[in-house]
Amino acid sequence: MNNISYLPFIKGELKSSIDYIRKEFNDFEVDSSFLSFNLKKAIFFKLLATKGYDKEHSIILVSEFLYLIKYYCSRDYRAFSLSERTIIENLLKIITKSNTRESTTELIAKANLPDTKKSQVMSIFKEDSNIIHHSLLFKDSDTISILLSDVFKKSSEFTITDKRNTVIRKNLNVINILIHHLILTSENELRLAFSREIDVLNFLTNSKI
Repeated sequence: MNNISYLPFIKGELKSSIDYIRKEFNDFEVDSSFLSFNLKKAIFFKLLATKGYDKEHSIILVSEFLYLIKYYCSRDYRAFSLSERTIIENLLKIITKSNTRESTTELIAKANLPDTKKSQVMSIFKEDSNIIHHSLLFKDSDTISILLSDVFKKSSEFTITDKRNTVIRKNLNVINILIHHLILTSENELRLAFSREIDVLNFLTNSKI
């Protein structure tokens, strides 16, 4: 499909996907801008995988961006945090071209992000880890019933509109930071990968290459 018809096709895919989500979760207040943003990233990494650009991590990101949307709509805070953390890790691996086993702290340092951006990424990563592993912070005196209650309480936080809005605002911010850093550090490679489809690249990543 050539670049003249491909962008309208993508926009059609976005609309039909959002319509599908609204139909599946008609009792849930969904944020269309959040859905569109993450669907665009799923499409972006699907295209990268198809073009053979770090296929291993790109394929993982396609799945995780879609699951992130699913967990958002299902109000599953822990699962959302797990997907978000996985997205951060795999974006860092693509940025740093890492093929070895490295900690997220090492990847963040290796990515050479500006200090303010680095601290924001690390902050979100730590927040996600605390949500995922919050039961590890229990006291010796805590009973299983207390821990169970804590799990339900923590998970239900995503049903609170203000909390959910704060979480997705931070999500959009951290993904933007990493996507734009990827473009900054790999612009020539991405230009080559997208060739005559630069308009598609810009649309999916909110960039201006």
